Amino acid sequence: MRPTDSVFQFGAFSLHPAGRLLLENGEPIAIGARALDILILLVQHAGEFVPKDELFRSVWPDTIVEETSLRVHIAALRKAFGSSGARFIENAPGKGYKFAAEVACTQVTTAANLSKVARGSRQEMPVRLTRMIGRTGAVETISSLLLTKRFVTITGEGGVGKTTLSLAVADTARDEYADGTVFVDLAVLTHPAQLVSAFGRALGLTIPMNAPARSLGEAIKNQALLLVVDNCEHLVRDAATLVAELLGLCPSLRVLATSREALRAGGEQVHRLESLPCPPTESRLTAAEALRYESIQLLVERVSAAVDGFELSDAEAEHAAELCRRLDGVPLAIELAAARVGFFGLHGLLMRLPDRLRILNAGHRTVMPRHQTLRSLYDWSYDLLDEDARLAFARLSVFPGFFSLDAALRMMPWSDRAKAVTIFLDLVNKSLVAAELGTDTRRYRLLDTARVYASEKLAASGSVDECRLVHADSLVRTLEAANRAWVRETHKVWLDRYAPLSDDITAALRWLSNEPQHALLFAHLTVASYQLAQQLSQLESHRHFVALALKHLELLPNPPKDLRIQLLTLFGFWLIGGCPGQADIDDWMEKAVKLVDDEAPNPALLMIVSVANLAYGDYRRMLKGAERLEVEYDAAGDGQGRVVARRLQAQAHHFLGHLVVSKRLATEVLAFPGGSTLRLGRVLDAMDRRLSMGIVLARTHWLEGRSAEAEMAAKSCIELAGQEVDHAKCQALALAAIPIAIWCGDMELASSRLDEFRFLNARQTSVDYWTEWVLAFEGLVAIGTVFQPIRCAKLLDLVGALSPAFHDERLVRRAESGAAGWCAPEVIRAYGQRLLAASGDNADVARGKFLQAVHLARGSGALRWELKAAISLAELELSDHNVGDAERLLMVPLSKFPQLETDADVSRAVGLIERLKERRRPVAQVAA
Repeated sequence: MRPTDSVFQFGAFSLHPAGRLLLENGEPIAIGARALDILILLVQHAGEFVPKDELFRSVWPDTIVEETSLRVHIAALRKAFGSSGARFIENAPGKGYKFAAEVACTQVTTAANLSKVARGSRQEMPVRLTRMIGRTGAVETISSLLLTKRFVTITGEGGVGKTTLSLAVADTARDEYADGTVFVDLAVLTHPAQLVSAFGRALGLTIPMNAPARSLGEAIKNQALLLVVDNCEHLVRDAATLVAELLGLCPSLRVLATSREALRAGGEQVHRLESLPCPPTESRLTAAEALRYESIQLLVERVSAAVDGFELSDAEAEHAAELCRRLDGVPLAIELAAARVGFFGLHGLLMRLPDRLRILNAGHRTVMPRHQTLRSLYDWSYDLLDEDARLAFARLSVFPGFFSLDAALRMMPWSDRAKAVTIFLDLVNKSLVAAELGTDTRRYRLLDTARVYASEKLAASGSVDECRLVHADSLVRTLEAANRAWVRETHKVWLDRYAPLSDDITAALRWLSNEPQHALLFAHLTVASYQLAQQLSQLESHRHFVALALKHLELLPNPPKDLRIQLLTLFGFWLIGGCPGQADIDDWMEKAVKLVDDEAPNPALLMIVSVANLAYGDYRRMLKGAERLEVEYDAAGDGQGRVVARRLQAQAHHFLGHLVVSKRLATEVLAFPGGSTLRLGRVLDAMDRRLSMGIVLARTHWLEGRSAEAEMAAKSCIELAGQEVDHAKCQALALAAIPIAIWCGDMELASSRLDEFRFLNARQTSVDYWTEWVLAFEGLVAIGTVFQPIRCAKLLDLVGALSPAFHDERLVRRAESGAAGWCAPEVIRAYGQRLLAASGDNADVARGKFLQAVHLARGSGALRWELKAAISLAELELSDHNVGDAERLLMVPLSKFPQLETDADVSRAVGLIERLKERRRPVAQVAA
């Protein structure tokens, strides 16, 4: 009896030399190949000492190894036997090792009706001609899985590198399988009946077609094999059945399969292979930084192989990063693209990517046909789908980004939800739809190339418009639900959930903007998407769609009034943020006021008219509209709406220079017992009232002479605005924090805040309104004045209040007429200073301007302006050697200043009073 045809029993263990298998109570024990060779030799000579030299010759023939290696494997064997290890294997100095346990040997029967397996006739493992990039972690993970799991499947979309990875794993593990590794490629098979014979050929067996799986299993049941079964997806059901049966028949068999979907057989462990990492979208990388990403490494190595002397430069690093991102990091797509870089260059190829299915067709002729072009790669997967799955796949191409399961199901043409779910999940399982399953979210998408391919199929079906309409209608419903959720959820949670819809919304709006026959749907989607556009600072692009939607709607015979009001309201809101021409404002105002003057005016439109008047400096019209708004809200019994109206009134009174009234109203608004943010239905979300009123109060503190309190309030506004969107923080910086720093003479602080303002404005590429403000502040901080013309009246007023050297006839007219009441005293005082500097003959006119400024400031409660005007008057009187009322006019505001205020204006006023007293003293002495 030959030992290799025997089974050895000792205690709870059985050793199968032919099958290279050690069992304990019938369960396989993981043990290395060298350790198993040592055990077989010791058991075959049970009860006898086997010298170390003989062990070395048998286990490591033709190899010189350290004695330490033998001790390591003996220790592994003893550990495998647990508490019996020391008793089973003994050693004696000079004698070697002995298997001391009592061993029983029984003969086994081999399969006589099959050809013996000839190792030399087996299917050789394919050899990779190029280096595998990355995947080190995946190789280690799968190799570890195969130690404890007998069946592992690598899944992933086509071209992601499943075969390459499986070959790398097999190469790493070849020493662990005494009977080697065998590669079975199912890609060439066309019928399930070919499976058993294909497996047989790979194993070096002659097995007829349609032979039972058991005949194959009997031939290899005692062998320690790793079977790599590649490309199972087109025969997935039958491949799963065969693999499961072989694993049941062959206890020492391990199977590593690759497939675009899991085989779903018993004992299967699935490893999902993802694409190669790509640089994030917002990155701006050097070549060295880009090459840290495996997708870039692959691209550069493959391009270098095709283009002599190619090196990635810093200038092209971003092109390479974008190319890899657009190809979703899929290795095959990157390799196909690399082959075209020599023709087009990185940037040129990037520009041609929309036509990728045609131009990425230069794969190696030696690879399987479906890996030679991108189109053939997807043809392979598409041809495996049934008609329903093909239809669903094509319709999903309408989504440009991520989508939810509900959105996907709405795109399906079947009323049977269960059927639609089954078809959709089958596409996910087949790796045609990518799934991102987070802790709280489940979302899906088509990879970019899959979407291009699917969109071709959709176009061929003639259902593009139908699907786009369904898509747009679905977005309206989703966004209306999002707008309702806005009042319940935190800013972060809400954005995390709905921000991914941005690409879908843009795609749907672009299509609808060219389809006037769908004007109502276009209008509804435009209105519904407002809130998200605002939160993502996409003001300019959304304003463009608002204007088009309004134009399309007005072409209808009887456009819905409510929808038109909502669009006009939004358009007005975007006018506030866009710094348009006066013609745009006038045209919008004409339409808006006409609607406002109807019998049932819309409160939201009334409000936005008021806010537009604030943005462009018409504070009187703003106040009129805000007062009317309060009447409307009072009539409706809307207490929260009344607070909105009061907030607008507080702002209007402040800019008109009614500081006492505005301060009282601001205090009332802040005391309102409600949420921090006032909501105005589905169209308009008012800025946090604490911020808007905080700006009013910060400015009022400074005007009333309390610069320290003004600075504290400005800081609070910045902190509060940090919880809102960028536009709100721009409000805090532009209207309070930067001006107060300049007024206080802290130019370093003003410069720092200007840097932040400049950054926020650059990030909000859609908000043109603030660009003019940035330029103005840059002049004020750098040289103390502004020379460029200013369009925005609100900014014009502020610059006039910050720079006495600034002159604009429009500004003076606004101040003289009371249109810019809050800054009128300072503008008129500065005007008087300029007249005086131009000619000494203007002294009387200048004196009149200074007195006018003093009285205007005193009437409004602007103590700061009053003191500045009194200082100018006192300096004029001193230069004319005339005391007059200058001392009294200085003492009135100075006596009201807070005691802790010792700023430049106060110090200057105190010095002037002393000089005036000195001037008066000689007059008194002469009289005596």
